[in-house]
Amino acid sequence: MSHAEVADCLGEELTTVQGWFKQARSLLAESLRTQVRDIVGQYSTPGQLDQEFQREWDELADHLNRNGGLEAAIRQSHSQLEQGSDGSCRVKSEVLSGIYGAKTSPPEKGANAL
Repeated sequence: MSHAEVADCLGEELTTVQGWFKQARSLLAESLRTQVRDIVGQYSTPGQLDQEFQREWDELADHLNRNGGLEAAIRQSHSQLEQGSDGSCRVKSEVLSGIYGAKTSPPEKGANAL
């Protein structure tokens, strides 16, 4: 949906909805930055943390730019989910088959494999 369509559906001004999306993108970027730094901190030495973080952050940016950006990645991830009867979301089985191979079962719910 476009911002205008969202605004219309919610009965809000277009500029209000645009502000919400801008704020959401900013919060998402900051959360992603924090998570990348935390992950890098698990394997990097303190003296190399900033340099290694920047390398990983640049690599992530390059990957996203080559693949349509962050919004495209979110849309693709969403398209790979299916709604469970209990309201939960799970990755579509064909996606897991591609990741784990047809002869291997995906990890049990709650497993830290992904």
